[in-house]
Amino acid sequence: MVIFHKVDEQDVIDDLNKNRFEGDVKAYVVMDGAQYIGHALYRVSGEVADVLECQVTENAFVDGAVRACAAAAENVGTKRFTLNENDAALAKWRSVFCKNDGIEIENEKIFNKCAGK
Repeated sequence: MVIFHKVDEQDVIDDLNKNRFEGDVKAYVVMDGAQYIGHALYRVSGEVADVLECQVTENAFVDGAVRACAAAAENVGTKRFTLNENDAALAKWRSVFCKNDGIEIENEKIFNKCAGK
């Protein structure tokens, strides 16, 4: 079973980041049981989450990684997210799911809000 696991250990985040991105970088690792499949890096800047990198073994996991980062950031108050288009996987994801959106994408674009009573 594939799991997107939020990383709380700063040394692991630092190892994944390798000083490439500034600020309070956060991470998810993608695991299939004990097998490492990849990771995603993001940071929160006010009401915007910046998805910085997505390095996964299969394109199918990019969507889950973007959504995991955006959801975690939304839980601390963000309303929008951006994608680092220098990252090939994120640029491809954007061209499929958010092609006509501006630089900042509303969270509602990828999360359906159920209107329950």
